[in-house]
Amino acid sequence: DGWALGRRWLWRQGQEAALDAMLMHAAKPDCDVVYIPGNHDEFWRGHMPSGPLGGVRFVQNLLLPMADGRHFWVSHGDEHDTVTNHASWLSQFGSMLYEGGIHASKGFKRMLQMLGFSGFSASQELKNLVKYIVQPPREFEAQLGRDAQIRGANGVLCGHIHRPVLKPTAHGILYANTGDFVESASAIVEDFDGKLRLIYWSHKTGLVKQAYEKDS
Repeated sequence: DGWALGRRWLWRQGQEAALDAMLMHAAKPDCDVVYIPGNHDEFWRGHMPSGPLGGVRFVQNLLLPMADGRHFWVSHGDEHDTVTNHASWLSQFGSMLYEGGIHASKGFKRMLQMLGFSGFSASQELKNLVKYIVQPPREFEAQLGRDAQIRGANGVLCGHIHRPVLKPTAHGILYANTGDFVESASAIVEDFDGKLRLIYWSHKTGLVKQAYEKDS
């Protein structure tokens, strides 16, 4: 997170372990690791390495072939964020509030978990509310779906708004949002037959739950 590191440098052992794991896979000849910058690390966009760096390819976007012959347009998605593009200072301020909310809500979250509300996150719900007021998620999904259609893709794979989703759009484009690794601890994975799954992960118990792509 370039925004957070720009305010205060913090690099823990967990971050180092995650980076080492990715670089280990990138060094394998049969593994393709691709880095797509977003708004929090947009400094890469003006200084993209011309070739692989540590085995990792840096690209702005990617047309990804799937095992079943389909193609997905992969993009961070911030180019369709009204706040990020027209009021960057508000987006960065909101990010600071979000980080503060994560820390402030830890005790509150533990209390809710004791009461049986394990899936609630005050900081995430606040961020979702602000995003929804400024730009409803369906508008964000529709714009990325149009991007995929223009490029002849069958679906779009993105992140940015921190809302994990796997569903078809009104135009028949499959919309897949990875969510994030902080609050939802979610990711999109591809099965060997080319189908997508939305998974939720816990460092304590492993796979928590998953949602499968529905056959069209």
